[in-house]
Amino acid sequence: MDYRHVLVATPQFIKSFGKPESPHDLVKFPCASWSKKDNSAEWILGGEKILIKTSIRVNDYPHMRYLALQHKCITELPPFMVRKMIEEKRLVHILPEYDFPQYCVNLVFQSRHQLSRIARVYSNFCTSNAERYLQSNGQS
Repeated sequence: MDYRHVLVATPQFIKSFGKPESPHDLVKFPCASWSKKDNSAEWILGGEKILIKTSIRVNDYPHMRYLALQHKCITELPPFMVRKMIEEKRLVHILPEYDFPQYCVNLVFQSRHQLSRIARVYSNFCTSNAERYLQSNGQS
């Protein structure tokens, strides 16, 4: 499955702080990024590496989504975590014309022949969710 992260904020955040016009404007906004404590945060938007001045560094996507929903920041999240919230207008896709890099997710195992029950359940879960994700994005 291929996907791209999405840059999001709440409408209330945009009303309070404004909306960036370009990736370089992000330095003026509080941002939460996936990063280890001592690492600087970089986002690649539209093929250009942007050094982000993060107000919060987190290594947990649900927490990053929570922070965005609390009107605290702009953040980047996997699309399957925000699609419904964007449709419901709880979150806004920020700078949609500047794509994040495409990621590829693979599930690799040696053989289905002697796959443990838990590995089979996980494999089936991933497959069914990947199929739903691709269908909702008009991919096959």
